[in-house]
Amino acid sequence: MYPDFRMTSANLKRKAASIALLKARGVPTIDHLPPLEPDEELALHTPDEVFRRMRANFVYCMRGHSASEGTSLDEFQASFESLNAWDDLSPNERQVVDAKFVPERQSTEATWAIEAVYVLQWALALAPDLPWPSEICDVQQVMRVIRKTVTSDGLSVRPLEAVLTQMDLHYRLLWTCRQSRIDGDEPVEGLVEQIVLERMRALDWLVHRGIGWDDVDLSS
Repeated sequence: MYPDFRMTSANLKRKAASIALLKARGVPTIDHLPPLEPDEELALHTPDEVFRRMRANFVYCMRGHSASEGTSLDEFQASFESLNAWDDLSPNERQVVDAKFVPERQSTEATWAIEAVYVLQWALALAPDLPWPSEICDVQQVMRVIRKTVTSDGLSVRPLEAVLTQMDLHYRLLWTCRQSRIDGDEPVEGLVEQIVLERMRALDWLVHRGIGWDDVDLSS
């Protein structure tokens, strides 16, 4: 995920701030994890790109919910056709959204995507903050934002610094969760790994303009 670990003042400060916050909350830290890429190597997606990704990801998430509830594909498509998001679906999302039958594992994975949708709303300043990842976001509020935000006109993306601050924090949270699992320990109290994972997916995509949604690599 981060092939170049050159250290700069900015990304070292973010790493230090993230570790300090984790320690203040009593969360185990992995201090040897490197800082993020240098800022000058990163570029945010445009407001319109983020807007379209938000809506596509939302449709994918809702297909997961509808499939788990036994809603037919035709009924689902009729409910969400007005969003005009089908052309913006990633190849992996389209496989789920267009399927008449969605396996339980895939539908469950899709429902967690609401956390990525929430991050994209936050990035467009349509949500005020990213609370501690201990419980799922307010799904009804996410849906209200989707309904009332019909174009990208007037939208702007938060500054790169704000996105990178959250990205560094969630990068470290994700590896804390993973290390706990690898070690066979109980899940870290107050953290939901799937929330952290979906947030990290959105944050990583936000700062790598030109990368496809399915190409975000969260394996390292």
